[in-house]
Amino acid sequence: MLLGELRVAQVPSGNYIHPLKELDQTLSEWGDNWNLCRDGVGEWTLETALETLHEWSKLPANTKPLRFCLPSAGWGDLLEDSEQAFSFNHNGWDPQSVPWRKFKTEIEEGFQQALKDLPDRIQEVSNERFWQPVPERREGVMHLDWLVRYQVEREPIAHIAASGSRTSQAVKSAVYQLRDLIGLPRGKRGRPKKKG
Repeated sequence: MLLGELRVAQVPSGNYIHPLKELDQTLSEWGDNWNLCRDGVGEWTLETALETLHEWSKLPANTKPLRFCLPSAGWGDLLEDSEQAFSFNHNGWDPQSVPWRKFKTEIEEGFQQALKDLPDRIQEVSNERFWQPVPERREGVMHLDWLVRYQVEREPIAHIAASGSRTSQAVKSAVYQLRDLIGLPRGKRGRPKKKG
């Protein structure tokens, strides 16, 4: 909860915290402008944005693509980097003792086995920590797209429904359920107004 810690930070003297207060204010304005949070609802969006900026600051300047952090569950990362990493090792090819085709087959089979074992290994560690996987939703990405079009782009439900060959009621229900599930505020929506 970096943003919460930032807001309650007490600094006896010096003004090194001043830029952090400006960042906090800027993030709050950003969340308000994009209608991502209001009256404490959607605060997780600011937390995630701050965590993302923190992680990006540790990367080399030319890192592409940059990805947003997942919202924190408040317990830290469920898996250490070393636990979730995928790696495959092989001693390599000795052309004096193994023909290329045999070596290539061994490499492909070994890689496929390591790839096949990955979800079981991750699941085993996750089960030890009482982690439950998020159920897959076939239409989750489409519903998220609808939510962005409605909440951020101010597109009417009827237009979204017509473009996806769905009923307005189906789109409205999906948008409202997803908005409530992820904790976005109700009411005001849309892109920030252009200044000047």
